[in-house]
Amino acid sequence: MSVPQGPEGRSPQESARAILTAVGHRDLAALEKLYSPDVVDEVVATGVLRGWSEVRAYLAGFFEAFPDAMVTVRRTVAGGDCVAVEWEWSGSHEGPGPREPALLPTRRLVTLRSLEFMEFRAGLLVRNTAYSDFGSVARQLRLMPAAGSRTETVALGATNFGGLVRDGVSRLWAAAGGVVAAGRARATGRSDAAQAAIEQPPAAAQSPPASPREQPLPPPPPSAAAQLAARLIEALDAHDLDAAAALWHPDVVADFPTGTCRGRDAVRAEFAGFIAAMPDLCIRPLGYLAEGDLAVVRWRATGTHTGTKLRGLRATGARLEFAGADLIEVQDGVIVSDAAYYDTATVARQLGALPPRGSGQERFLVASANAVTRVRDQAKSLSSWMTERLR
Repeated sequence: MSVPQGPEGRSPQESARAILTAVGHRDLAALEKLYSPDVVDEVVATGVLRGWSEVRAYLAGFFEAFPDAMVTVRRTVAGGDCVAVEWEWSGSHEGPGPREPALLPTRRLVTLRSLEFMEFRAGLLVRNTAYSDFGSVARQLRLMPAAGSRTETVALGATNFGGLVRDGVSRLWAAAGGVVAAGRARATGRSDAAQAAIEQPPAAAQSPPASPREQPLPPPPPSAAAQLAARLIEALDAHDLDAAAALWHPDVVADFPTGTCRGRDAVRAEFAGFIAAMPDLCIRPLGYLAEGDLAVVRWRATGTHTGTKLRGLRATGARLEFAGADLIEVQDGVIVSDAAYYDTATVARQLGALPPRGSGQERFLVASANAVTRVRDQAKSLSSWMTERLR
């Protein structure tokens, strides 16, 4: 099969690398030649950019926030007009980035790994979907406590206590409503059943939305790696951890945004924790891309946090929905590595562990972080002044 060629004879894979190179050089002029004017760029964690002008503004803000950012391409998976690129950038935070609260420059070194799914037409990028964990950026910028830290333990305890208070108030409110309804029924002479029939909406109005499991699934390509990826998603969606474990190498390495698991038992325990926390967890594939021993599967997960603790949070009853992608490597018919990409900040917001975007709580959080930055900067200035005076 011939490889599609773009401008200057580039294949989609070469165009993808050229885009990442231009990002690393902060070269907007070069990027404009590689993007379609009506490109759609979805940053899964933050939103959708439509057209080169919106993308350009976003990238310009990013370059301003991290002027020394370095880009490293790790792996690529190409097929037809599509290319998936696993890459990493790191740079010093010098100001608020695009779609980011007004955070003062922290000068902290920030590293972010991402999996980009690029679609090309006539050699130009027409659609890009970026799967990144902006929760890790928030942790590095001290907007979220570091995983496993004492600060995180205190924050989780406060969130859990707040959840207990809310549950108690909800139960009291429900009980009060029951008392009022009963009194109203006695006053009007209606039976409890008749009053309930009046107050409850028709059954048709309460029908739940269609289950994601009822939606048709995209077929995986004939590649052995893609077939294994499809079987893995199917097993996890069915909560069949025995079937999933049979697909992993005994020494499999799985990189999650929350940490790295080494070995089949550790990976199985990680997924068992997710399923125990969300008994109705549903994982549906959105599409596949495969090349050689590598396969990318994009997916969407939904679930309700009604089970055990999730990352230290007691059951919140929150409905979770988030998208992600996995880059899977296969050897000798089993999965030897799996790199998962999704945004932990999105999950934290849905669980109530992080303020909603644009809310007053988020502004307070940013203001608190800025106050710490000001104190730190003033202390550094004072230290430098004293050092100069003592020379």
